[in-house]
Amino acid sequence: MNDRFLAMLALSAPAAVTGEALAADLARRAPKLAPEITPFAPRSASAGNAVLLQVGGTMLTVMFIDTPLPGGTLDRAIQRAQRLWPEAAARLAAHRAHAVVGVLTKGEGFPATRAAAEHVTLAAAALSELLPTIGVYWCAAGKVIEAKQFRDYAAQIPAGQAPLDAWLQLNWLQGPPTAKGEPTCAIVTTGLQPFIGREIEFQPAAVPPQVMTERVIGTALYLLAQGPVLKDGEALGVSAAERIAIRHAPRGQRPDVPVLALTLERLDPATAG
Repeated sequence: MNDRFLAMLALSAPAAVTGEALAADLARRAPKLAPEITPFAPRSASAGNAVLLQVGGTMLTVMFIDTPLPGGTLDRAIQRAQRLWPEAAARLAAHRAHAVVGVLTKGEGFPATRAAAEHVTLAAAALSELLPTIGVYWCAAGKVIEAKQFRDYAAQIPAGQAPLDAWLQLNWLQGPPTAKGEPTCAIVTTGLQPFIGREIEFQPAAVPPQVMTERVIGTALYLLAQGPVLKDGEALGVSAAERIAIRHAPRGQRPDVPVLALTLERLDPATAG
């Protein structure tokens, strides 16, 4: 299985669905995909079975497993989820089984990669309603999301939008103070590498957190729409008064994770406050 895009569903009890039922629900969620969806055997719905689903150029595999996720799998994700989902730890502790959705094969190039992520997301959303799902874990971002919230995020896909809140984790870091003693912060993403081969790292800067967040999100959305098109040495900015330098690096804060390092060289005063 290709582990670039993998969703795990924490279930309150063992359960399974047929490929036909999954295909029908997926077609309902994304009507434009309906002609491209083909389920494969087995036709029975039982724990331990694997369902194969062809969606366009993506072959998905779905496994139903009648045991909880391995211990520790969700620990860090639960800690991160507390702000948006305070009940995450208590509710997920009660899960008794799980389902896994992944990519078996896909086409080549960025459009096929983006499509594969969309298909896994939509299939996981469909399963989260067909099965007694507590939460969905998007592995690439290390992020666990309450089932209904995940479905809401997935609903952005048929409208042509990237469900960034499902696919991307923003990690905040405290940077060293400036020469003037001003505090700085930085942002490191988790979840972009399967799409573009790199994560974003916005280098420490003394800017309002909201401004830094907007720049990272804007850059991520652009990359998810266009692919890995930002070149080493280019620059970003919302106006001529702003410049954010781009550098490709083989690693950043994490070993073996290539990054798109963004360094603020000049900030537009109109957006600084």
